[in-house]
Parts: sequence; structure tokens; C-alpha cells
Amino acid sequence: MSGKFSSDWLFSVVIFIGDSEFKTQMPENVTFARGGIEYIKSKMAILIEDHTVTSLVKQIEQTRLTPSLKTDRQHIKHVKEIISNKADETTHEKTCSKCGAAMVKRKATKGKNAGNSFWGCGAFPKCRNIENIA
Repeated sequence: MSGKFSSDWLFSVVIFIGDSEFKTQMPENVTFARGGIEYIKSKMAILIEDHTVTSLVKQIEQTRLTPSLKTDRQHIKHVKEIISNKADETTHEKTCSKCGAAMVKRKATKGKNAGNSFWGCGAFPKCRNIENIA
């Protein structure tokens, strides 16, 4: 395939390595190491010609920050800010009416409530209590 770039050519994948435990059902592109290999191998159709790949790599390299201790520190600061903001969103004094654990603000990703926020028990999956956000 050739011509103009299409976002349909890209597939994201998140691969966890080490001691991780998924507490909820993950989409097919979020997996552990072995599952990542299977996912990547399932995407074998050639969608981009070599010269297009070369052009895309050059574009990425031109806009990328120069790797350095300074940019590493900027990245770490940025990630810490994201984590802090996320913690601020979930900090509250609400407790689960079934087990007493702290409730956590979550967002539905599937089903008829996709995109809606709700309180979910922090002890999930042991306790599956949820409450609407008032």
C-alpha cells in the first residue's frame, strides 16, 4: 500500500513484564510478554512501503527531544505530575458500603455506560461494589 499516511496503519501495544497482576479485563493489546508476541505476530499484513517507513522515522527523529539527563528529568517530572493529578481525582473519604474499603473514582470503558464515571470498590476484584457519582 502506498500514498498518504493513515492512522489505520498503526497498532498500539502495552506489554507488562515482571510481577504485574491485572485487576480487570484487559483489551487484546494490553498483555504480558508472551501475549505481546502473539499480538504483534497477528499484525503481519504489510501496510507501509519501506520508503514511507523511512520518511516517518525521519519525521519522528526531527521532532524528538535530544536524549539527555535534562530531558530525562523533564520526563520524570511530567510523569510525576500526571500521577499526582490522577491521585487528586481519586482522593476522597468515601468508603465501600459492603466491605469498608476506600472507594476509587473509575471510568467505564465498555458497555452502555462507557465513558461515564462511577465509584468502584478499591478492594476489587474481591469486592465488586459500585456506586453512581452524585
